[in-house]
Amino acid sequence: MKFFTDIVKNFTKPVSKKERFLNYLYYLIKEYKTILILLLLIGISCIISIIFIYIIKYIGIKYSKYRSKIFEDYNDDDYSYSYE
Repeated sequence: MKFFTDIVKNFTKPVSKKERFLNYLYYLIKEYKTILILLLLIGISCIISIIFIYIIKYIGIKYSKYRSKIFEDYNDDDYSYSYE
């Protein structure tokens, strides 16, 4: 009989919002572990691809500045074309 009264006390005892949230989070992690791992991997791959895109942009900007410095010498009147 004591066992059942302990169960009833545990279910009726007031639980704080933080404790309720942590219990719910523990339940979600326990039940949906594979889905959460897949979502985490998708998020990590998105972050890596965004970083890769920014690196490519940075290299492209640097390369275009480098090319413009190289071809500044060839912008004489003999080599320039006008579209007037």
